[in-house]
Amino acid sequence: MDSCRDPGRFGPDLDEVASLAGLSAEVAVSEICAVRLRVLALGFAPGQPYLGFLDQHWDVPRRTDLTPEVPQGAVVAAVRQINLFAHAAPTGWRQVGQTAFRPHDRGAEVELPLRPGDEVQFHAIGAPELEHLLADAPPFGGAEREAIG
Repeated sequence: MDSCRDPGRFGPDLDEVASLAGLSAEVAVSEICAVRLRVLALGFAPGQPYLGFLDQHWDVPRRTDLTPEVPQGAVVAAVRQINLFAHAAPTGWRQVGQTAFRPHDRGAEVELPLRPGDEVQFHAIGAPELEHLLADAPPFGGAEREAIG
């Protein structure tokens, strides 16, 4: 997962979500990064993937109130799923990380790089690397595509 370790900036809800899942923030990040998450559906916004499923202890409810806005690339968690925000938007999900990956980029050669059934695996990086990826905006935000078969 791109930089979860600056909770105030990149994962403002990480400590809370980890606690609700019965984990430390470090273990939470490790668990999210250890699993290949299947794209269950695209929705809410063009290309926005709902990824799942995490282990049962990740059955963390959505917020009862809305976060006014999470940024594009926000990695959010609720109900054993991860959602990767294609565009800045309000949400009831809890932000646990940030990525430079763009699940929808109208100007890109591949506008919607993910399809239902694809798998996504996050990798933890530090704030400087995330800043570099956000500033340079390489194809797929630094993500690598791998054919498995």
